[in-house]
Amino acid sequence: MSCRNAALSLAGAVALATAGCGGGAPSGKALQQDATTLQALAAEGSLLAQGAARGDTTRPFLRVHGGYLHDAARSAAAALAKGRTAEAHQLTALADRVRDELGRLSHSGSDRAAQGRLADELSSLAQSVEQLGTS
Repeated sequence: MSCRNAALSLAGAVALATAGCGGGAPSGKALQQDATTLQALAAEGSLLAQGAARGDTTRPFLRVHGGYLHDAARSAAAALAKGRTAEAHQLTALADRVRDELGRLSHSGSDRAAQGRLADELSSLAQSVEQLGTS
């Protein structure tokens, strides 16, 4: 699957996951879907950062796609912030970190060392979200 197709697939998944959020506090299945979306955003951000660190990603693609991921993570964080459970609060904290790291990635330009660090951090965040979302 090409990067473009992967990005479009993720865009569809994010749209579907956020479409059912009727504006209320997420709980149960909605919270699990939000966690899945957040995990996917962090994982994709890690892959984008890895490609950038290797020099396989153009700066414009990094800026635009990283910005898209950042915006999607911001939306996920806002949805999770409405939650009232301890899990929702923990996921919100992780979502804020994912959002911040994706913002840094989209503005990392040609700094391959920073991109490598961001790849590791986003991968770690994806694992943390996955563990929390399945607990």
